[in-house]
Amino acid sequence: MKKIVLLVAFYFASILWGYSLNPTREYKEYPDKYNIKYEEKKVKTKDGFNLNAWVLPATVKTSKTVLFAHNGEGNMADYIQRLSYFLSLGVNVIAFDYRGFGKSDDFKIDNNMYIYPEFIDDMNAMIDFCRNTYVGSLYVYGFGVGAGLAIGVAWHRPEVTKIIADTPFMTLEGLEKKFAALGNGMIVPLAGYEKKYEPFYTIDNPKGKILTQLLIIIADKDWLMTVDEMNKFKKKNTKTTTEIFVIKGSDGKDNFTPDKTRYFSKITPFIKE
Repeated sequence: MKKIVLLVAFYFASILWGYSLNPTREYKEYPDKYNIKYEEKKVKTKDGFNLNAWVLPATVKTSKTVLFAHNGEGNMADYIQRLSYFLSLGVNVIAFDYRGFGKSDDFKIDNNMYIYPEFIDDMNAMIDFCRNTYVGSLYVYGFGVGAGLAIGVAWHRPEVTKIIADTPFMTLEGLEKKFAALGNGMIVPLAGYEKKYEPFYTIDNPKGKILTQLLIIIADKDWLMTVDEMNKFKKKNTKTTTEIFVIKGSDGKDNFTPDKTRYFSKITPFIKE
């Protein structure tokens, strides 16, 4: 009986691995290790926090920039390979760490928390920074936590042209019910997180003037964020074109690593067109 309980606990823990916040402070490597040019910048949020950001200029002249928002696991140094794939498309790339991650200012992070409302301020500050750093088309890409922020925040911004969201949550209420069913102690910030920033409710609001397209990437075997939820979102969203790219055979924890070429087979034309 004890063995069964342990196996069940391990199963539920494995489901949630990759969804809870797990910040690390030290950067295990930097872009220049891979001959990628970059500048490290500090970006101040409206509530006074300094975010650490990397500006990676394109190797060719371009008016396109991708803002890269990670999933709250580790820090941006863990995703240099993914950053390099975006650079290979001939765009400028700007990556950053949320408060409490990497070299951004200290902020207490509860590992059982899925997301913090303060990350909305972080995303807005980074969009401001992108607007002031590069003039041209701004695309926002996020995965995991970053995907929910990409839709929830960038939707409202007049500077954003397109959004790419890999495994976004749709509503915090929906997540809370799923976490509660597991009895695992995961927390969602229902108090303090404005509904207009939850993707399913975001699209009830006016969109940014030049926002035209959304690309949603979702795994067919993801238990928390499902293809069905994304289809409901697409049906509800009558204000932009929405494409859903389903990754077959994935559980949603990491849709990029198993087949990087296939992952970018949709992203590449989405950015280049």
